[in-house]
Amino acid sequence: GPGGSGKDTLRNELIRRHSDVLFLDIPYTTRPIRPGEINGVDYFFRENPPEESASQSEILDLRKYSTKHGDWYYWHQKIHPEKSPFVISNILTVSTMDTIQAYAEAYGANNTYVYYLDVDPCTLLHRMISRENEKSKPDFAEVARRFISDYDIRSEQLSWKIPDGVSYNTIDANSSIDDVRNTVERIMFYGA
Repeated sequence: GPGGSGKDTLRNELIRRHSDVLFLDIPYTTRPIRPGEINGVDYFFRENPPEESASQSEILDLRKYSTKHGDWYYWHQKIHPEKSPFVISNILTVSTMDTIQAYAEAYGANNTYVYYLDVDPCTLLHRMISRENEKSKPDFAEVARRFISDYDIRSEQLSWKIPDGVSYNTIDANSSIDDVRNTVERIMFYGA
């Protein structure tokens, strides 16, 4: 879902409640760390994107976003099942369609489950403004830019072609995080 839909909050709650069965795939980024974020928990913050040679062997996906602050890169490193105590179908991450396609190719479509958090625009904008207002120096122009960008992307996301074999669920994320988490847990653990 778009920024402000509750992806990170949901991810953190699921890991907190199910760390015995879920492995968090923490993405990498070159964007600046935000207040309250922790390196190695929310993202691995890096100054530079991976080298081109690394992209071929160890990088699952690499995305570049041009912002008013410069180019920001996001990527996931490949997870090697033989080095992980978790099975591939128990990896949890917050990602884009490019990452979903890369996961399906690397780990198998039948091991890839998508939970798209859908939020109406009014609720989304309210959440984004509230979150920004908590900062010591809010940047509401950046909130507006991100909202418009994410709103435009949202229509594209809803028409994505999900790779064959990938389980896809749209979750109504307009309610409380507890309701959203309960819905995802029911689907994730009970198939309901």
